[in-house]
Amino acid sequence: MQRDPERVRQDVLNGIISPTKARNDYGVVLTEEGVDWDATTELLSEG
Repeated sequence: MQRDPERVRQDVLNGIISPTKARNDYGVVLTEEGVDWDATTELLSEG
């Protein structure tokens, strides 16, 4: 969960990982517009 959220987003866009894996494994919450920074920060603070 220490990976840069923008890099995780790029991996999702490139089909390397799924949005579910981004959330579950990296704590990055994505929307159609990009990284949901508030939700990502909240999720990472819980972990």
